[in-house]
Amino acid sequence: MDNKKKATIISIIIVIILIIGAILALNLANKQSTNNIDIATLESNENIKVVYDEESKIPTLITGKYTSLKVNDENEAIMAIEEVKNIFGIQNPKEEYKISNEIKIINSNVYRMQQYYKEIPVLGNQMIIATDKDGNIKTLNGKYEKLDNFDINYSIDQEEAISIISKKYGTDVKVDLTQLLIKKIDSKPTLCWGISAYGKFNGLTGISYYFYVDAKTGEILEIVEGELNSITLSTGKGTSGEILSFFTNKNGDEYEMYDPERNIEVRNYTGEFINIYFSNAITSEDNTWNLPEANQAMLNISKVYDYFNTKFNIKSVDGKSSKITVVVNNYDVPNNAGFIDNIGNVIVLGSGDGTKNNNFANGLDIMGHEFMHGYIKNTDKNIFDDQGFAIGEVDEAFCDVMGNIIENYCQEKIEVKSVSYNENLTFENDKSWLLGEDVVREPNKRVQKYVKSKCKWKSK
Repeated sequence: MDNKKKATIISIIIVIILIIGAILALNLANKQSTNNIDIATLESNENIKVVYDEESKIPTLITGKYTSLKVNDENEAIMAIEEVKNIFGIQNPKEEYKISNEIKIINSNVYRMQQYYKEIPVLGNQMIIATDKDGNIKTLNGKYEKLDNFDINYSIDQEEAISIISKKYGTDVKVDLTQLLIKKIDSKPTLCWGISAYGKFNGLTGISYYFYVDAKTGEILEIVEGELNSITLSTGKGTSGEILSFFTNKNGDEYEMYDPERNIEVRNYTGEFINIYFSNAITSEDNTWNLPEANQAMLNISKVYDYFNTKFNIKSVDGKSSKITVVVNNYDVPNNAGFIDNIGNVIVLGSGDGTKNNNFANGLDIMGHEFMHGYIKNTDKNIFDDQGFAIGEVDEAFCDVMGNIIENYCQEKIEVKSVSYNENLTFENDKSWLLGEDVVREPNKRVQKYVKSKCKWKSK
């Protein structure tokens, strides 16, 4: 074969390879292309729920499997955002989002995607995708800030920003983090230096602060106290209308329904009951608390915690001061309460259907019952079968008894006393030993047993 024929054959082979490559690339592009789902399509699906921001009318939460895409890594999470970018007003998810946190837990994964503008983080703007263990999307929620032609050129550099803080608050100030970021100040996106500092501050009483310094002018725009454990006595109406007192946490300019002393948080249910990531943190700008179920739950879990701590020196459900999360207003399983341990130490309280049951936050004995479930689950492995379920009669009996004891104790005593006081209970307030009589609407009835075996939790 002469050289001319060889060259021709090689050229043909190269052309074939290029064609095959182009076809494969096109198929891959088609596979990764998105549907750009519109809002009408989502709202027409009865299995999908869309929640909107009241002011902007832009969605903040999509609950349900809105796409057939499976999410198992950062790239696939971005592709899932791409599918609904028009709904949220996102311009280019591939350029604007990077993963900031990935949490893998039993039966669920959570991907937190931080918004960036030209490699600068946009503070407070994330997209959070939660999936089941197979990668099917359960929820997508978050916020997006559209920043057209935003000027990222700064006049004040990093060292100058630090110097501004030191000159105003003293040379004893020590900086441990500085970051250029975009933050909304008075509803306007602003280029800032975020400076985390600690030490002795002239004119400030705390020991740790976060400063936002305007990167254009050098003005200190905002100061947030860095001490998170600023426990605050708060009040709010309970489920019966009475005024309750409980502890919350002041974090900068915001109050959180979190008791740092006991490491207890109360959250409000917004989605599937099996995961606390489908609940919202409860906060207040002025220490006003208008969710009676949450107020009642915070008081009740505090009473239960104090009883175990004072009587038996047991801190939290594992005796190790681990965090307890209480989720109120579960409307997917309204007539039940449960302790869930495979995502942390979580107590979920049903909203009640208004016919058989009132809100489960009403029941102090139910809270004690679920706390006891948690303690047994964390400490006594001898009463569990090979599938991880507690032997029903033994587990439920312990929890029923403890729930009633705690309820009666709190009805009879002003404060919890240690075991050295050897106090006796009369049980005059609850001679029947009914569980959840403050929840069940029919007199002289108790909460009925309900078992959700697939979710590996039991309660009454």
